Amino acid sequence: MHARTHTRCSSARSSGQSAGGRTGSGSRSRARTIAARSAFVHELPVDSLSNVDGDSTYVRVQVLTNAGALDRDKQLAVVEELTWIVATAAGDPGLTDRTWVLLTEAAPGGWGLGSHANTNDELVLAARAQIADLKSHQ
Repeated sequence: MHARTHTRCSSARSSGQSAGGRTGSGSRSRARTIAARSAFVHELPVDSLSNVDGDSTYVRVQVLTNAGALDRDKQLAVVEELTWIVATAAGDPGLTDRTWVLLTEAAPGGWGLGSHANTNDELVLAARAQIADLKSHQ
């Protein structure tokens, strides 16, 4: 049996740092930290994830986005950022080699929110409406 927790977190790193905590030029510097994230954390039994040799010292992170949300640069940045977060939180730099990040895209119409199967355009409209509503109450 696993525990299920919902968490919302924000990054403590500056937006000028790349996903890997470095600054400089190139694709890594284009990766900016997202100000806020929402995540579901599913804690699994120790032996529920392993490689073919049975080694279970791995972490799996699955990212679900709407179709086409991440171009190649964003894919690279998200994988690097999440791997860095996992290793840093665990205090184990070696965990970067044992962190699996799975990027999954929901097909158009395949993201159900509020009892409605949303297309990508509907998701964008709903998000913009929610942002506008939040701003109007500030």
